[in-house]
Amino acid sequence: MIKKFLKIDPNFKVTITIFNKLKINYWICQGTLLGIVRDQSLIPWDPDIDLAVMDKQFNKELIEKIMKKNGFSKKKKFFKFDNLMTFQKRGGRDVDINYYKLNNRRNLVQTEWYLPKNIVMRFVEVLSFSKRYNGRGKLIIRCLSCLEPLFKVIKKILIKKGMFYKKGGYSHPRRFIDKFKQIKFFDLNIIVPFFYLEYLKYTYGKSWRKPKKNYSWVKDSPSTRI
Repeated sequence: MIKKFLKIDPNFKVTITIFNKLKINYWICQGTLLGIVRDQSLIPWDPDIDLAVMDKQFNKELIEKIMKKNGFSKKKKFFKFDNLMTFQKRGGRDVDINYYKLNNRRNLVQTEWYLPKNIVMRFVEVLSFSKRYNGRGKLIIRCLSCLEPLFKVIKKILIKKGMFYKKGGYSHPRRFIDKFKQIKFFDLNIIVPFFYLEYLKYTYGKSWRKPKKNYSWVKDSPSTRI
């Protein structure tokens, strides 16, 4: 049972209300689903909200337009994520929209993203959009915005030579999202995978019911592909 003193994140409530109203075929995933099932709340130390859609059902431009119309802005991130868009709005957590693709050959659904290969490449990535950077240490980074044109050129050269990003992503069996179910969370009806317990075990391992503050989704998740 949800404890009465807990409050729902306002950005979570707004996003779910919008998606439900527009009949967008989404599902709650990753850490947000973990908190709702395990703790009946959002995980206190999780800074964002995780939603997923299939990329062929809703294009990125449409989702971006919908979110911006409702007061969100698209966030520039420390890493480059091709199939992940993050939106932010004052007063609540960031909202991550994950775009999944179907891999028929392996009977999986997967989302792919790209990470700079090392700390030097991360520095290049950040400075290549320093004027619009909203991540950690943004005040310092924005002070170096005069270097942005130079680092854009450096980044372009490194990408062309295949020296900049490494590819990774999440994947899980297709059967986890062949069916969905609606559950109640506070006063909201939210959509989750029908076999959400199996999904959580696959994504977080056998000890998923035990909270872990230093959990790293890149290193610790069995479903991460690096």
